[in-house]
Amino acid sequence: MSELICERRETTGKQAAKQLRRKGMVPGIYYCGREEPTPIAIEEKALRAALQSEANIIDVKLDGKAVKCIVREVQFDPLRDVPMHVDLMGVRMDQKVSLMVPVRLVGIPEGVKTSGGILQQVLREVEVEALPGDLPEHIDVDVSKLAIGESLHVRDLVLERAHILTDPSLSVATVTAPTVVREAAEAAAPEVAEAEEQEAAPEGEQEQQ
Repeated sequence: MSELICERRETTGKQAAKQLRRKGMVPGIYYCGREEPTPIAIEEKALRAALQSEANIIDVKLDGKAVKCIVREVQFDPLRDVPMHVDLMGVRMDQKVSLMVPVRLVGIPEGVKTSGGILQQVLREVEVEALPGDLPEHIDVDVSKLAIGESLHVRDLVLERAHILTDPSLSVATVTAPTVVREAAEAAAPEVAEAEEQEAAPEGEQEQQ
C-alpha cells in the first residue's frame, strides 16, 4: 500500500479532537524510542485501508519524512465502529519489537467430522517478539488432527524467526463433546419454561405469585 500520510496536530484536547473527527480525520500519537511523542491526525479512510491490509509494518510520512511504524492501538466508538484515536509506534528494522498477532484455525478437526464434536477457539491472538520484518501477519494453526477432548496450546505454535511471549500452557483451541452443550441446554430448559409460563400467566396470577 502507499504511504500513510500523517499531519502534525498543533492543538490537542477534546474539543480539538472533535473538530478533527467532523472533518473525517482521526487524532493520534506517534512515538519512537526516547523521542518526544508527536500529536498527529490521519484521514479516517486512509487509516481504515491500512488496518484492512493486515500489514504489521506501515510506511508513514510525517513532516515530509518517511518512517516505519506499527499500529500499537486503535480506539473505536463501540456503537458506531468509528476509529476515535490511534497510536503509531516508530520502529527500526534492526531492533526487535513485540506485537499481538492473530491466530487462525485451519482445517476441520477429526473429532468434529467423525464424532460430532464442537471446535472452540480459546485464544485469538498471542504476543510475538521479532525483528519488524519477521513479524507474521497472522499464525495459522492446523486443527485437523484434534479428537474430542484434545487441545492445542501456545507451546504447539511454531515460528521460525520469532519468539512467542504468551504463556505456553494456555489453550489455543479445543474440541469438546456434543454432550457438554446438550447438558447445558437441558439444565437451562426448566428455567426457560418457568419464565415462559410466568409471561403467559394473567397479570392477577403473576401478582399472587
